[in-house]
Amino acid sequence: MFRKERMVILISITILLLISICNFSLAAYPEREVTLLMASSAGGGDDLIAQTFKPYLEKYLGVRTVCDYKIGAGMTVAWAYIANSTKPDGYTLGLSKVPHLAATEIMRKDEKKHEWEDIVPVYNIVVDPNILLVRGDSPINTLEEYIEYCKENPGMVTLSSTGVGGDDWIAAKLLQKATGIDNILVAFESDGFVIQSLIGKHIESSILNVGGVMTQLQDGRLKALAVLSDERCPFVPDVPTTVELGYNVVGGSSRGWSFLKGTPEEIIDTMEKAIDQAVHDPEFLEKAKELGINVVPMNREKYTEYWNSSFEDIKGVLLDEIL
Repeated sequence: MFRKERMVILISITILLLISICNFSLAAYPEREVTLLMASSAGGGDDLIAQTFKPYLEKYLGVRTVCDYKIGAGMTVAWAYIANSTKPDGYTLGLSKVPHLAATEIMRKDEKKHEWEDIVPVYNIVVDPNILLVRGDSPINTLEEYIEYCKENPGMVTLSSTGVGGDDWIAAKLLQKATGIDNILVAFESDGFVIQSLIGKHIESSILNVGGVMTQLQDGRLKALAVLSDERCPFVPDVPTTVELGYNVVGGSSRGWSFLKGTPEEIIDTMEKAIDQAVHDPEFLEKAKELGINVVPMNREKYTEYWNSSFEDIKGVLLDEIL
């Protein structure tokens, strides 16, 4: 009898110790640097946002962060890496973009190496509208002039984006459909390559995100013809929208952060809180304003709702309007 009671006591102590160890481990998060897994190359619009944001995330998270770049195939390379080569331990925070991930879920369903359910939205920080661009020295100054030029040169005017299935590619297809123009669509791996090629006169026009081209717009190397939105963008208030010009074409990209499925709730809560503090930091907001980063905070609940509704919206666009 005494031996049985002793065994029960030992088992109880063991269970309590395990619970204590687990609680201590979660309470200690994060204990080391966190990797920000980027789905595009260094120097582009995504990287500008990440590099601007990361010092403030570090401030509130309490550890260093480092960017790792896994580019290609509409974010599938990055998220395949997260799903198959990392652990759900909170030390890999993946950049998550809508409509990119929704589009790859539809268009690359047979080739992607991750599932939609593998991604757990944590927090959205940016919604960045698309903008139609030409070189600063281009004789084209308005959307109507651009449409006319494209119709005068059918199948000859290049229009670049950052890859099939991305927000600017979708916007380009919708612009073609709405205006009746026929462009040569050229896809690049990142907006940094698009900008270089446009300025270098290798392509004639492009659709990118406002936040990624503010420097080139301000110094005159690029010229904006229209923002693909129903409201003018505060960072380029003099540029008209496609909607006010009579074309119901709206496009843009959200940038947020997500974890791999299976990440403990306590870790998600810690990261959500740190991101929320960072995104509302007055110094970050001022820098974002200077750089043309359109900050639109969404906590986990709101971001998840946006995530799922955007998937349904983009599915309708791809199936009904494009494919």
